[in-house]
Amino acid sequence: MIVYLDFSLASMKVAQMRAKIKGLDNIKWFNDKIENIPKLNLGKFDLIECSGVLHHLPDPQAGLNILSQSLTDRGGIDIMVYARIGRTGIYQLQDLVRLVNEGVSKRYICH
Repeated sequence: MIVYLDFSLASMKVAQMRAKIKGLDNIKWFNDKIENIPKLNLGKFDLIECSGVLHHLPDPQAGLNILSQSLTDRGGIDIMVYARIGRTGIYQLQDLVRLVNEGVSKRYICH
């Protein structure tokens, strides 16, 4: 069984659409916050995937503590957080795209 927890309803809807396309029906969906995991009575997990979330929480350490307390004795966590320096090229490209598109009000598709 897979448990999908996401604060973003829009992101969850995209994931639900992708799961449906792949024929996955063994997923329980929760639109909620990491901080509420203890109240959700989800049990313990063998694996937790947490991508791009912890650094956005008011108290990232509290979120990490909740995740670690939600693991089985032999469970593990895969965590990804954004780093300012590690994403320098991404930020520069985002700035460039904003500059290139400044003042653009129409988009044309060329064939």
